[in-house]
Amino acid sequence: RFYMGASQFIPRSIPAENYIQSIAGGADPEPVLARMDADWARLAFRE
Repeated sequence: RFYMGASQFIPRSIPAENYIQSIAGGADPEPVLARMDADWARLAFRE
């Protein structure tokens, strides 16, 4: 059985890897997660 994993369902237009890396590097998570929310909202509005 083949399973893609949850990370495969994030569109390429949302740089989730960069956001996770910045949080792991010590960035404040609040603005990073707010930016990710804005990316999802932009994508939902576009589609």
